[in-house]
Amino acid sequence: SQDVAVPMPGEAVRISVRLDDPDGLDEVFLWASVDGAPFEATRMTEGSRDRFTAEVPGQAAGTLVHFYIEASDLEGVSSFAPAGGPNARALYTVQDGAGSTSGLDDLLILMTEADSDWLHTDIHLMSNDLVGATVVYEDREVFYDVGVRLKGSQRGRPTAARVGYGIDFRDDQPFR
Repeated sequence: SQDVAVPMPGEAVRISVRLDDPDGLDEVFLWASVDGAPFEATRMTEGSRDRFTAEVPGQAAGTLVHFYIEASDLEGVSSFAPAGGPNARALYTVQDGAGSTSGLDDLLILMTEADSDWLHTDIHLMSNDLVGATVVYEDREVFYDVGVRLKGSQRGRPTAARVGYGIDFRDDQPFR
């Protein structure tokens, strides 16, 4: 989890996870990629109640950060959180002032540039394949590693003003 869903420019984000392993934990790393750059590792520190934390330094407005956690036990076995590691989609973006002003619920869909490009490529417009994303509801509730696809008619999908999205939330964290 992260301590703030949509940080302000320059605001560091604390990522935390609760871990337990019957063989004992050896090392825990937070891996983060900023705007598609290669992932960089930061050792996480253990706090109380098996909770490990690390910070991602503050970033500029509109920056997209993709992260995952890798933990290894004393037997040398590693696992990830989310489970897909670098292939999972735990993302956050830095506030850029582009949120909704309609008065309706604010639902932010975060995708890597490569995933968004794939989803919106002409040949994939009618695909029902789910693409990995993170959804932020009302700038406070975060849903990691959800599936997203385009929704609507073949004429509406390529038009930004008419496109809709189908979102597949995970069973362990349903929406509402």
